[in-house]
Amino acid sequence: MTSVRTHLWFGNDKAVEAAHFYAEHIPGSSVDKVTTARSGPDDRVADVVEFTVAGHPVVGLNAGPHFHLDEAFSFYLSVEDRRRSTTTGTS
Repeated sequence: MTSVRTHLWFGNDKAVEAAHFYAEHIPGSSVDKVTTARSGPDDRVADVVEFTVAGHPVVGLNAGPHFHLDEAFSFYLSVEDRRRSTTTGTS
């Protein structure tokens, strides 16, 4: 089964905060999963948050302090197998 989620980058480590804001203010919204990882020489924390906004699945990512919010977004496509992703990407 193929599924699509909107993928948003947030500056200044605001991904989790934004997900909670949406969950609180928009019916049919929730924070579903938060994954925190430490990486790099500065042991920086990176959060990936999976949440739902009015029934639509979204992934939020902390993009770091140098990222400035803009209107861009991307779709995250999940597919069953590599063969399916190849045909999906070309159609």
